[in-house]
Amino acid sequence: ETLKPEHHCFLQAMLRRGVLLEAEARTLFKQIADQAHDRHFEEFWSEINSHVQFVDMKLQRVRYPEDKQTYCGVVNMLADEPAKLATMLTAEQIAYFRALVDAVVSSDETVCEGLDSMAALNTLAQQHQSLSQPTQPTQLTQTAKQMSMVEREETLVVLTEQNWLMRDGESGHYKLGVRTFLELGTYLSNLEIPDIARERWSDVI
Repeated sequence: ETLKPEHHCFLQAMLRRGVLLEAEARTLFKQIADQAHDRHFEEFWSEINSHVQFVDMKLQRVRYPEDKQTYCGVVNMLADEPAKLATMLTAEQIAYFRALVDAVVSSDETVCEGLDSMAALNTLAQQHQSLSQPTQPTQLTQTAKQMSMVEREETLVVLTEQNWLMRDGESGHYKLGVRTFLELGTYLSNLEIPDIARERWSDVI
């Protein structure tokens, strides 16, 4: 049995939006499926996943540690972690983002409070925890260093808009965004991170 038009419509809407709250996904389902309630949402969700798994994709949910709300998105299950970023970001932006991730997970304080703007802008990949070639940290450091301050500022905006990062509305500090937990959970779990991060993020990595 093939996917119905409403399945395709829902999947395309999810791909366009990137990340959305589960409550919003349920509302989207009701609009597309012309339903007055969402009691068939789980069945609808499973039907889509049973088909898209053959192209190594998956509708996935994650409980975001920062606001404790559940978010949904479409995840590429086959691509490695950097490849998931490569379709949207330049090599320099990817290197910078990975340096930011390393900086956020470097201490209990940064895990809890995030990075202030200056710390984020001055972050380089000097302590990048690579799981592959030993030469990669140096390559990433050099790549990140090639970015001007303006380019880093612009990249922070892009990363925040795409939900790879989240900027706290009160402190202005940058934290890992919901999309990072949704799509890069395996990458995070393989980093050497503080115990407090393991505890705070136990549901998502």
